[in-house]
Amino acid sequence: MKKFLKVRRNFDSAHYLNNYDGKCANLHGHTWFIESLFEVLGVHENGISEDFKKVKAAIDMALPDHAFLNEVYKDNPTAENLSEILFKEIDSRMSWSKNLKLKSANLYEGPGSSIICERGEGE
Repeated sequence: MKKFLKVRRNFDSAHYLNNYDGKCANLHGHTWFIESLFEVLGVHENGISEDFKKVKAAIDMALPDHAFLNEVYKDNPTAENLSEILFKEIDSRMSWSKNLKLKSANLYEGPGSSIICERGEGE
């Protein structure tokens, strides 16, 4: 039986979209939510894969909280680009854990809209 651990975090940031014809071409902000889904590969002697507190702290270090995304990232800060950037950053910051493998990051631009960045087969 496979087990998965999911952690949901949020952050606030501002951005505008380049090469976009609409309101989002103007400076605006979001309260983003990100759900990181990890496959549990093993557990410690106490039966816990990893302490939620440590996992949350690693994810939080990857999030651009209260940042102006156009100044932080070279790519156009679309939800699509940001989901891939954050997936890679969270994956890198979780390299200390041999018990968890990041499978996907589901980035919500708001309560009803999200994009999922998922690890491909064999990655």
